[in-house]
Amino acid sequence: MPIPDRELFNGFLEKYFVRVYNYLLRLLRSPEKAEDLTQEAFLRAWESFRRYDRSRPFLPWILRIARNRALDHMRRNREQPQAEFPTLTGPASPERDLLKQEENAALESALLALPEKQRTAVYLYYIEEMPLPGVARVVGRSPAAVAALLHRARAAMRECMTART
Repeated sequence: MPIPDRELFNGFLEKYFVRVYNYLLRLLRSPEKAEDLTQEAFLRAWESFRRYDRSRPFLPWILRIARNRALDHMRRNREQPQAEFPTLTGPASPERDLLKQEENAALESALLALPEKQRTAVYLYYIEEMPLPGVARVVGRSPAAVAALLHRARAAMRECMTART
């Protein structure tokens, strides 16, 4: 069995720790849980690093491990995944601030209403700007299935937001 490349792994740890933490923070909404599970995910990744295919991107691989750790944690604790959408930006004004609050509430509500795989796909594709093949590796589906997930998620979010108005 080859010995894992500690230097390569440490580079991945430095480069991706914050992104994994931010993903878990959005999913769990608990800084403590997100930090614990991020560390746990990297520990698991280190333990199985010899099986990592270095010809493939690391981020989808580690996010898949992190997602599985988070889902296991939520199942054990009977928790529902959470999410929040990034805030909208623009020039400040009382009307704009109110509109931003309403839009953010509608987006967050619509995003929270999605099933977990759709929510994860939306987060990774639109917020992390991960390409479809990477999202597919994280959620365990084909790129075509992820495209369908995103299509259904957009339709569901649009319907949810329309119902709010």
